[in-house]
Amino acid sequence: MKRIPARFARVLLLCLLFPAAALVIGASAAGEESKALRVCADPDNLPFSDRQEQGFENRIAALVAEDMGVPVSYFWWPHRRGFLRNTIRANECDVLMGVPEGMDAVLATRPYYRSAFQFVTRVDRDLDLGSLDDPRLRQLKIGVNMIGYEYNNSPAARALGARGIVGLVGFPTFYNEENRPAGIVEAVTEGKIDVAIVWGPVAGYFAKQQEVPLALAPLPDVDVRTRTPFAFSFVVGVRKSEKALAERIQQALDHKQEDIQKILREYGVPIGAPAAAPRGRKHTDAAGPAPAGTLAVASHEEQHADNLLATPDEYQGDLLGDINRRRGKIVNIEAKDTSTVLSAEVPLAEMFGYATAIRSLSKGRAAYSMEPFRFEPVPANIVTTILDSAKAKPAARA
Repeated sequence: MKRIPARFARVLLLCLLFPAAALVIGASAAGEESKALRVCADPDNLPFSDRQEQGFENRIAALVAEDMGVPVSYFWWPHRRGFLRNTIRANECDVLMGVPEGMDAVLATRPYYRSAFQFVTRVDRDLDLGSLDDPRLRQLKIGVNMIGYEYNNSPAARALGARGIVGLVGFPTFYNEENRPAGIVEAVTEGKIDVAIVWGPVAGYFAKQQEVPLALAPLPDVDVRTRTPFAFSFVVGVRKSEKALAERIQQALDHKQEDIQKILREYGVPIGAPAAAPRGRKHTDAAGPAPAGTLAVASHEEQHADNLLATPDEYQGDLLGDINRRRGKIVNIEAKDTSTVLSAEVPLAEMFGYATAIRSLSKGRAAYSMEPFRFEPVPANIVTTILDSAKAKPAARA
């Protein structure tokens, strides 16, 4: 079947969902570089960081400092809403570790690791799950980490919901004394749930600590049905004015790459293959001509538009979920004080009526802009729908 170029739009939103640690080379009042690499990190966020410096980001920060010839000191701040505002933007930190690649708010190094969400099951159950389309998921009790006020913007929950799989067991994304990060993995061990879908570093670290053997299997990089990403690359980020610092940190990461990979393996982090290079704006249709007998569709192009959406933090979950339901692909994230901004590419055909939707979801407090951006192939399932619809219509009289 011939692939049909799809015309896309771009939309902007923001939601920083990943744990991050920040490190900074401090400066004295006289402007001279200090003798320490000051790290801003969450004091209770294993396997990433903690006050005892037992997280893998703590260990990687120590490697960077060693290569730069300075010791490490810490500025602790919980990784919650406002983390950037209270650390790097308050000049408490100059550098962020564990930043998702593509975050526009910083000048980034090259990625130093990539991981993906994982299916976590007991080995003795022999479930061998590897796809969100596995029909057995409809009968299994599934645990997912929940994010947001309405628990509606978890990537796993969105992808499963698109398949009609509901009744999920929710576990907190952010931790306190009662709710610990290991809880979702321990629930698999204890048989409270059949399978958990967990962010890779968390899954690998806590699975290693269980008495019952657990199996991990990665989700696809991108869910084809909802375009929800499940694999991410991580970089070190600095303020955009700190080019020299970014280059020096990149040198340290290059020098210590073997040691970094060893630390990641030690912590059980499932390492994914590097992401493919970003595509250019022009797309070449490589699918070849439609087979004989295939019904031709009059319109071969569907436009995607470039949209900008700014929203108060409290509505970002609802708006992000809505963008994903419209087959949107998130391409950039940026925080602006108490608001969030997210950039996404969305099929133009899915954006009709969006003004009403955004007003309803945000109680009139969010705004967006949109402009044509590029063309892409229509997904195969949408092509099938178009062709079936066209076949069902009676032939026009000559």
